[in-house]
Amino acid sequence: MTITAPDLFAGAELQNPDKCWTGLGWANGNGYKRVNMAGKKPYLHRLAYEHFIGPIPDGLVIDHLCGNRACHNPAHLEAVTNEENIRRGELPHLAERQACEHGTYNPRLKCKPCRRAHRIQIGETKSDRGPCVARTECPKGHPYDAENTCLVYRPDGSLKQRACKECGRQRVRARRAKLKGE
Repeated sequence: MTITAPDLFAGAELQNPDKCWTGLGWANGNGYKRVNMAGKKPYLHRLAYEHFIGPIPDGLVIDHLCGNRACHNPAHLEAVTNEENIRRGELPHLAERQACEHGTYNPRLKCKPCRRAHRIQIGETKSDRGPCVARTECPKGHPYDAENTCLVYRPDGSLKQRACKECGRQRVRARRAKLKGE
């Protein structure tokens, strides 16, 4: 037997319109309720909106005015833009749609140069010695020159890191001394 939306919501009008309706379906990992209908697993709040209010307009999402993701009471649902839904939610700063100087939206999340500059600004960087390409010596003070620098490349051919040969020699000496018991 295939369940349809009218069968699913039969008698729902008799429920208290002020309280959240959470009795149907099962919750997914994010707290939204789902049901199994003809082999598909639609979100219950979207089904309720379409059944009681009408089709969801293109480009809009359903916002829970009550803040309860498991709720499918149509009085608690509203079709809004995704930006408005985010603005009303738990992380409103993600709705800011201003591009950085590199053309990336939400630069603190997605733009590497902006993320690095932000980390330097708030003091969360591993090193305060500046960008690695501008450094002329390794953390222990050995120079990055042609004789003392080993370049490590990625499979695509781009530079992965510079390695100090003297630091590598010191690590090998320390390991050998430890194995000898010195």
